[in-house]
Amino acid sequence: MKLKSLSSYQSGFALLKMITVCSLAFGLIAPIVMYIYMLEKVSAIKSTVYVLDKNSNISDATAKYENEVRIYEYEDVVKDVFTWWYEFDERSYQRNIDKALLIFDEIGKNLKDDYDSQGLLTALKDKNLATQLDIEEPVLIDMESYPVVGRIKGVQKWIRGDNVIKLDLTIDFELKDVKRGKGNPHGVKITKWDVKRMEMNEK
Repeated sequence: MKLKSLSSYQSGFALLKMITVCSLAFGLIAPIVMYIYMLEKVSAIKSTVYVLDKNSNISDATAKYENEVRIYEYEDVVKDVFTWWYEFDERSYQRNIDKALLIFDEIGKNLKDDYDSQGLLTALKDKNLATQLDIEEPVLIDMESYPVVGRIKGVQKWIRGDNVIKLDLTIDFELKDVKRGKGNPHGVKITKWDVKRMEMNEK
């Protein structure tokens, strides 16, 4: 009977010891975990800035900043493609077209087919033609629409010796975000490129 009581006592003591150790461990670990959690929360709060506008609406300034930066990337891409597609001579034609096709989506094939059907490269060689492009500012981009839409305008000059033909170009475009890559570092695809041409004068 005494042995049984002693065994029960030892078992109870071992259980109490285990509970005590677990309690101490939890008491030590819990504050550390809580401290790390709070540091992460504070860091997240510090990295996020909120703006209160005049209508008492709160917005995330970080997202707003990214949006403001993105519009300049869109503008750079559209200007580049506009230039590549409408400013060339027989030496730069293929290089410019290839660069633009990396930014156009499926519409690029239709645009290229249009150039090919006109025999544009042959005309540049045979007639010693060259083009220049003057871009009008500003480039209009609506960041509130989905997809993002915009308009770019410019004057294309077809030059042959002393003869110059000017075309007024207006392009309505749509943009889509894609993964950034070597040929597309800004991660933008042009999904619409509607062209309006109007001859201005000839001399």
